[in-house]
Amino acid sequence: RIEINAFRNLKNLQTLNLNNNRLRYLNPGCFKDLENLKVLELNENNIEHLPNLTFVYLKNLKKLHIQNNNLIHIDFLTFNKLSKLEYLI
Repeated sequence: RIEINAFRNLKNLQTLNLNNNRLRYLNPGCFKDLENLKVLELNENNIEHLPNLTFVYLKNLKKLHIQNNNLIHIDFLTFNKLSKLEYLI
């Protein structure tokens, strides 16, 4: 699990690799302060659910990798604010 504000003070981070971390849940708000993130890798985890607002703060995200998880449910507005997203893998 990634807690809210886990990446506080990392405003200039552009790539975040969280592959193979046995993550099961992403708190909405856990990516707060990562407004310059362009690539987020979440492959090979155990994520089952992507709630609304999970990625709301990632306004510059271009690539989202979520392969090989246990996704059962993706809420309707999960990707709503990702206007710059080019690749969903």
